[in-house]
Amino acid sequence: MRENEIYKKMIEPGSFTKLKQKLNLLEEPMKTGDQEWLTLLSWVYPQLFSRLDCTWNVQDSMKVLIKCPGRPKIYHSHGDIHKP
Repeated sequence: MRENEIYKKMIEPGSFTKLKQKLNLLEEPMKTGDQEWLTLLSWVYPQLFSRLDCTWNVQDSMKVLIKCPGRPKIYHSHGDIHKP
C-alpha cells in the first residue's frame, strides 16, 4: 500500500479535507483519527484494501468470544491487543 501512488497522494497535507469534501462530510466532526481516515479512504479507493479472514481480528466483547474457525493471529480484549 505504501508504494501505491494514490496512497502517497492521500498522505499529503490537505488530502483528508479533500477526501471529506468528496464524500460530502466536510461538516462532520472526526473523532478517531486514523480509523476514520482509513474508512473514508476505503470508501473512495477500495482497491487499496484487502479483506483479512476472521483469525486476524478475534474479539472478546462482554465476555463472549466471537466464533472464528482457525487459530487467532490477533486477539482483542477490551482495548488490549496481544497475540494468543
